[in-house]
Amino acid sequence: MTIMGWSAAEGTEPEDLEYPYNEPVINEDECDLIGVTHEDVVFPIVDGACFKILRTWKVIEWCLYEQYGGIVEGINYWEHTQVIKVVNQFGPDFLTDQPTIDRCNDFDCGGIPLELIQRAEDDCTPDELLQWSYAVDLNNNNTIDLGPYTNIGSVIDASGTYPLGNHRIIYTFEDRCGNRTVREQLLFLRSCKAPVPVCIHGLSTDIMAVDTDGDGIEDSGMITIWASDFDASSYHPCGLPFELSLSPDVNVKSRTFTCADVDQGQVPVNLYVTDALGNQAYCETYIIIQDNNDVCPEGGTLTGTITGNISTETSENVLGVEVEIAGSSLLPINTNQTGTYTFPAMPIGGNYVINPGKNNDYKNGVSTLDLVEIQKHLLGIKDLPSPYKMLAADANNSESITAIDLIELRKLILGIYSELPNNSSWRFVDKTYSFPDPYNPWMQDWPENHILNPLALGMNHADFFGIKIGDVNNTVKANAQSILPRGSGQVLDLVIDDRTVSAGETFELPVYAADSKSLEGMQFTFDLGKEMQLVSVKAGAMDVTEDNFGWLQNRTLTSSWNKG
Repeated sequence: MTIMGWSAAEGTEPEDLEYPYNEPVINEDECDLIGVTHEDVVFPIVDGACFKILRTWKVIEWCLYEQYGGIVEGINYWEHTQVIKVVNQFGPDFLTDQPTIDRCNDFDCGGIPLELIQRAEDDCTPDELLQWSYAVDLNNNNTIDLGPYTNIGSVIDASGTYPLGNHRIIYTFEDRCGNRTVREQLLFLRSCKAPVPVCIHGLSTDIMAVDTDGDGIEDSGMITIWASDFDASSYHPCGLPFELSLSPDVNVKSRTFTCADVDQGQVPVNLYVTDALGNQAYCETYIIIQDNNDVCPEGGTLTGTITGNISTETSENVLGVEVEIAGSSLLPINTNQTGTYTFPAMPIGGNYVINPGKNNDYKNGVSTLDLVEIQKHLLGIKDLPSPYKMLAADANNSESITAIDLIELRKLILGIYSELPNNSSWRFVDKTYSFPDPYNPWMQDWPENHILNPLALGMNHADFFGIKIGDVNNTVKANAQSILPRGSGQVLDLVIDDRTVSAGETFELPVYAADSKSLEGMQFTFDLGKEMQLVSVKAGAMDVTEDNFGWLQNRTLTSSWNKG
């Protein structure tokens, strides 16, 4: 029963208690007919206990009741009040977790709506009598900004729209014994909108005289330019604070230019803007460094030039190789039709690394004829004659030539691959490098770049051999003027019977070859049209498998086969 707005907690009914506290002990014989009832009065505020129950027991002997015609106190009616004090030292148990929430708003600059529900239970206090509260520490700076909000029940609903920032929510459940359980939850709410960089379109400045050796005599030139010098009113669409830098590293606030940058023309500069949440963007501009006061040695004239040629081992010049010069602010340049490149003059004594790269047109020069040559190498019939061809045959970049390379290249030929998953289209070797063992080019790391340390006076050459991965028979079209070698292979006639088929019909179509005994490899593409579909491939006289065929865009059949 409920008294004074409280009820006895679960676990305090007589059937929940242990002997001898559960119910009166009654000695009766076969002539007795005993009835027992009880009533509870609950006191919610009690010193030294969660609450107290006064349980009044009433016992009646129905036989005497009938004998005396009603209740006669002390004869057929007994009453006793049992005092039950409930003590509990354990707080409520949370039924829900408090995972860290990391959300990003890329729609607008407003807050982010969140559903935040917490539930708890207690072994002493009913759900509807639990007391809860929650408070919000915006920006997680140990200051309560919202709340605390309080109510009664087993569910906390802190859902709502929260502003951007890193916040902390403190949840509390308390039982009626005064025990509390507290949990915290972190909210990382970010804006995905990056600041908008706006660059000044180019700067020019004059070098300043400096004393570099400390002898009191100005002997060179230097100028420091700050990121803010390139800013033309960058802004954040959400009004968030941001900082400027000249590198993705926000600590790089300035850049120092020296005589080495004089006469370089437009020296590229990137201005980065980064907000407190890590969103970053940049714009491109440039600076022109001048020496109008002739403070640089020799007036700032630079006397070292880097040039080079890139060709295949058969002297085919390679067009369109992107050559990067590390250690300089110069942008990469591409080789021309003659396979050459030339960087502008730079100060002697500088340390530079030349890195060539070309990673497109993977199928250029790669055909089934290359697979035939690689297969002969694997079988010991005919070795690949140079370390460059061996490097070209290593399609999966495993530093060896295996059957896996044949599989990778065949997928490329069939169109299953648009690029090799573990290798680039071209690799490069410094022409000054000599392989210690031409039959094992992987004996040591072969240089794919050229180091100039230091840059010498005059022309500095950095030449490379270009290796087209997969092309071991030198058929790559390396430039617009390349003359491709004409093959000496024979014409193989493939014959199929003309027949009529119905929609939805599955049928076998035998393909006959006039003479395949002396055939070492073949490659073709066959357009079946949109209305047909390849189901499977069955070998006949030739040991073909489905691995020798590609089915592209549900209409084009490609084939590459070579004798095993």
